Amino acid sequence: MQSFFDALTRSGFDLMETITRKIASAAGIASLTESAVMNIIPTGHLIDLLYSGSDAAELVIEAMAFYKSFERPAGIYIQPEGFTDISADAYYYDAVQWAVDQEITTGTSELTFGPDDTCTRAQAVTFLWRAAGVPAPSDGRNPFRDVGADAYYHDAVLWAVENGITSGTGDAVFSPDESCSRAQIVTFLYRQAGSPSVSGGSFSDVQPDSYYAPAVRWAVAQDITSGTSGTTFSPESDCTRAQIVTFLYRDAEM
Repeated sequence: MQSFFDALTRSGFDLMETITRKIASAAGIASLTESAVMNIIPTGHLIDLLYSGSDAAELVIEAMAFYKSFERPAGIYIQPEGFTDISADAYYYDAVQWAVDQEITTGTSELTFGPDDTCTRAQAVTFLWRAAGVPAPSDGRNPFRDVGADAYYHDAVLWAVENGITSGTGDAVFSPDESCSRAQIVTFLYRQAGSPSVSGGSFSDVQPDSYYAPAVRWAVAQDITSGTSGTTFSPESDCTRAQIVTFLYRDAEM
């Protein structure tokens, strides 16, 4: 990852460095290391300062306004929206930053991402759709009785059906509120990729004749997942928000 300050300087954003250093000083941060920088703009720490009556409040407002207005250089990701439940050493840290930057997802609140929360089928398909650039479905016909026209995931589901990514869970049913399993999300990704042929071994809990077996082999071959252990994939386990954005991120980075 590039130096945040270096990127700003090269792009003419010297003001942001000045503001950040002033805020850090007001917050009592003596040594402004790279890791400290990545966790100052814009994080819950800034928000804490804003509501604490600190003298840095005006600087916080200025910094937040400036952050929202500038165009980030490619490859520069900043602590997403001040999520307090995302640690810098989490395996999904970069994936969450990417997902927020690409407007694939925001969070479960202004300060939380909910990495361990279970993802629903509606959310999973919506994330996939947004990662694809929110393409408009070409056919407006809705084959599901449980997907309302005003649902936030309506267009995502119709797009997924049109592209052979999913056909639902039963007769005219998509089951948007059901949990998305690990088997389902890798299958969605695999089908979006065109269901390429793939060889190789699999996991002890993935039956060769299961609908998701080729998808699992493909996902492993593409380094999208390595399973839940050396011998298991846990296909029926619910997929968390952290896992799904990580799968999407790795797929996008291929």
